[in-house]
Amino acid sequence: MTANKILGYIQVAIPILLIAGILNFAGPCHHDDGTIATCAQASWGLIGAGVFLLGIALAQLVVEGKAARIICAVLCAAFGLFIILIPGTILPLCMMETMHCQAVMKPFAQICGGAAILLAVISIVLVARR
Repeated sequence: MTANKILGYIQVAIPILLIAGILNFAGPCHHDDGTIATCAQASWGLIGAGVFLLGIALAQLVVEGKAARIICAVLCAAFGLFIILIPGTILPLCMMETMHCQAVMKPFAQICGGAAILLAVISIVLVARR
């Protein structure tokens, strides 16, 4: 198995981890009265961005051309940046720094987005060197 394929499988694992994390431990808090938290919109945005990132990462595994692989990697990096910016910058979170969305969701999204960017840059370098 080549380094590109192993890297591609890791790139597919990142959005799966992001989506699973937001749906489980890193999601918005639940209110007892049934109201939706402010940070729920950010979690929905992260799930949507994760789905798109998963599609692009899967496409990068399938495509054969050098230019197409680089385009997919650039799109992965762009969505990684988008995932970093969603919680708190693009979509609002709760105001208190000690709330679950500020303490767990935001750092988790930043780590997943940063990993997506790092893997995309490595992928671009590997493809360009071939």
